[in-house]
Amino acid sequence: MKLLTKLAISLISITVFFSSMLLAYEPSVGIPMPDWGGGDPIERQAPNRPDAWPNQVVDNYYYVDVSHANATDSNNPFGSPDLPRATIPEGDLQAGAYVEIHNGPYTGGGRISINSLGTELAPVWIKGDSLNKALIRGETIITGSYAYIENLFFDTSRKTLSLRCLDGACSDHIVVRNNEFSGPGLADGNTQVLSVAGNGVNNIIIYNNHIHGFGDISIDAAENDYHGIHIGHYADYTWVLNNHIHNNGGDSIQVGEAGYADPSDLRRPSHVYIGANNFHDDGENAVDIKGADNIVVSSNIMYGYGQSTSSDGEVIVIHNNPTNVWVLNNTIHDAVLGVVVTGADNAWIIGNQIYNVHALNYASWDPTSFYSVGTAIHFRSTKNSGAVNNTIYDFDNGIQLATGSGYIVRNNIIAYRTRPDGSDITGDYKVLDFSTIDNNILYHPDGERIRRSSNQVVGLKEYQDSYGACALCSNTNPLFIAYQNLDFKLQNNSPAIDKGATTFVFEKIATLYEVDAKKDLSGEARFQGDKIDIGAFEFGSGQQYFSVPFAPSNIQMDYE
Repeated sequence: MKLLTKLAISLISITVFFSSMLLAYEPSVGIPMPDWGGGDPIERQAPNRPDAWPNQVVDNYYYVDVSHANATDSNNPFGSPDLPRATIPEGDLQAGAYVEIHNGPYTGGGRISINSLGTELAPVWIKGDSLNKALIRGETIITGSYAYIENLFFDTSRKTLSLRCLDGACSDHIVVRNNEFSGPGLADGNTQVLSVAGNGVNNIIIYNNHIHGFGDISIDAAENDYHGIHIGHYADYTWVLNNHIHNNGGDSIQVGEAGYADPSDLRRPSHVYIGANNFHDDGENAVDIKGADNIVVSSNIMYGYGQSTSSDGEVIVIHNNPTNVWVLNNTIHDAVLGVVVTGADNAWIIGNQIYNVHALNYASWDPTSFYSVGTAIHFRSTKNSGAVNNTIYDFDNGIQLATGSGYIVRNNIIAYRTRPDGSDITGDYKVLDFSTIDNNILYHPDGERIRRSSNQVVGLKEYQDSYGACALCSNTNPLFIAYQNLDFKLQNNSPAIDKGATTFVFEKIATLYEVDAKKDLSGEARFQGDKIDIGAFEFGSGQQYFSVPFAPSNIQMDYE
């Protein structure tokens, strides 16, 4: 993708001790745990090696090491550490099969196709060594039921790993965890690293993987839509959790397709849960939600999105009429645009902290436009939607309501706008007047700005007195603990404490997904006083905001 401009993002060095699993997964706010009938499928551990190894073969236990001097597939269907198979077994794998893979590379003649016959009590295990991941270098397709794919290293461009339907079998109850997908940084057409799609594909967990370097994001590259993960047609119930995805030519994750914009389209993926991931520095967006239903994006860290030939620099973009989209308790920063909603039904931006959102070229920037970049949250052509309990800091425009009506903008702190000619709230007066805007704190030392048209900007008092709007809004200092250090928790005398309005959104999430959504960005209870507080943090909550445990990114492997 040819980058027209690119944000200068400070690199943060994070050292992560590598293990086969992270600490126990804690569900992100608004995301239900997978219920596969027994136990926790995310944390389930692989069976032990058979006692008969290394010198004896055990039925249904496979040992694969192409680099071993004695490796052979001849009269050796299972293999053992002393006499390994040379290739990964393909076709049907029986319930309880255990496949241990070492070294590599493995190509399968260009495609590796495995159909799992696993069950809830006896899943299939396809695994490498957590400290020395086996190299897979062929298109890999996993179909069938109840399988774990873990501790492998993939570097194949195009269709790297697919969970789909093939020869009458579809993927269901599959866990892909603790793998690394490393690309060459070259454009290779519109595609994705990990694909989940197919009529009958359901209950997929993508956990603690590192996906990076697919597609070209260099400044002189041609456009390429190379996504980290794509959740496509018919996929139902997919969890994307605790992954580290970055530096890909397209999106970190795309859900749905533009062609599924009709809400009655049966191909639309549904129930996609994107939680506690680290997405950054891709050629397009962190999260791109198109025609789909019931999407929860919660507790992620997302940053580093500039403008390109196919992106305006949105961190999250929601378009093509998805329904029930919930953007909850995320940290979004260092971008040209924060969250942009251009056509949806029930799209809610709740409890996020959004900061350092700016245009890159102010010579062409128009502060009077309802579509200008440098905006933290933007809505247009959308219904039954709104922004609730967000904290927005260091921005050109805070919340934009361009077209549509009936928005709810409540309990937000919009403070320390950077551009003097920008606005804290902006929108066509016909949109603003038919929306509910209240219980917000709009603060700037030089005065707050509410834009109602291209040539009318008012302060809060005039907005209240002349238009009867934002009656319970305030323009006082929200008294963050240390906003210069990006600590947006509240001091004990903050005017945001107990000044929020009760909204139905938390109850609606609880009803839809059977979860408790009344938690703030720290993971603490939302209602700790008489009323809900304003902003992303409830006073009295934990002293450190939610931090995402990143997938390992400091492991390098060299293959001849």
